[in-house]
Amino acid sequence: MIKPFILFSAILLLVGCSTKNNNSQDEVNTIEWDSLISQKPNLCSNLKTCVLKQSEKHPVGEVLQVVIADSLIFVLDNQSKLFEFTENGEFVCTIGRKGNATSEYITLLNFSVDTVQNLVYIYDVMKGIKKYNYKGKYMGAYSSDVMSDCEAVYLIDNEHLLCHNDLSSENPYDYTLIDMATSEYQKLLPQIITSDVPIRYKQTVSISNDKVWAIASMSDTIYTASSTGITPAYLLNTPLRHATANDFSGFSDSEFFEAMSYASQSGISKGIRDIFATDRFLLFTYQLEKEPYYVLYDTYKAKGYKWQCDMDFLLWSNIICTSKDKFVCLFDKELYSLFMESRKGNADTDLVMPEELDDNSIVLLYFTPEK
Repeated sequence: MIKPFILFSAILLLVGCSTKNNNSQDEVNTIEWDSLISQKPNLCSNLKTCVLKQSEKHPVGEVLQVVIADSLIFVLDNQSKLFEFTENGEFVCTIGRKGNATSEYITLLNFSVDTVQNLVYIYDVMKGIKKYNYKGKYMGAYSSDVMSDCEAVYLIDNEHLLCHNDLSSENPYDYTLIDMATSEYQKLLPQIITSDVPIRYKQTVSISNDKVWAIASMSDTIYTASSTGITPAYLLNTPLRHATANDFSGFSDSEFFEAMSYASQSGISKGIRDIFATDRFLLFTYQLEKEPYYVLYDTYKAKGYKWQCDMDFLLWSNIICTSKDKFVCLFDKELYSLFMESRKGNADTDLVMPEELDDNSIVLLYFTPEK
């Protein structure tokens, strides 16, 4: 078994393809925990609701992923089906289908959208990438052996793939960057702690306005990813100490959860856990000892907010994706009704309850934090 908890300098020698980052830590912007405002940020009045009008022939199951691109809405459900809607929620078509044919996929893990060539890239762990146009026509495929141990694939500059790897001892790196033209690749961000059982995080990559933001396991750094590699952009400084590989040198691969418990008891940060980004704002979650927090950071003003997660604040807890300038929440009829009830008496919203909602309704709510 590969020993996972070793120094970064040693782990970088495990493969011949290494990261090409040239930026020094001096160029990283720091977000100081104590400088963040301790309150929930207010919302502006620019709220928009979109109800997806499902086809009777193609009902949508439990929604797993949503991507908004080119005034279109793409939705992946738990039945490995991919749906396309207009920005007004009108059903357009399904993209691809399950099967063993060359043009079909077996299991759809996630997808990305190429807005330059108007293509949808479907990632099948068994068959690699399948490409389709916006009308659902099969347009070709791409596969690489280094994609076999990743859980999600994201498109960068329409020519590179950023693979988010399982948090496991089989591959001691968080990401793999692949050049689709040459099949050359880089292994990026060595993991501080791994496991013999793959561990998956919620939202590790967010793409907005052609900018790719990424986080790594046990890390307090927010990175930007490009075709040349991954570069540190922001470092979150909190009362907890940043984790290092040496902190977990006494744990084996089978003791991942014991190691995480040790981190909690020893004042070691578990890192940023998930991230969403618009062209201006970063939204991420962070656990300070036993208390989980949301952090909203305005990259234009270098100003941020922090507040404890609470079950009744439905807006933030149901975010599923972003557009260029808005966060997008996912609701069913019941949750949307609860949200509407919580907004009664607020002067900053003119939302009304859509008449067409039923128990199978899928509601997307767009909002922008106050600037």
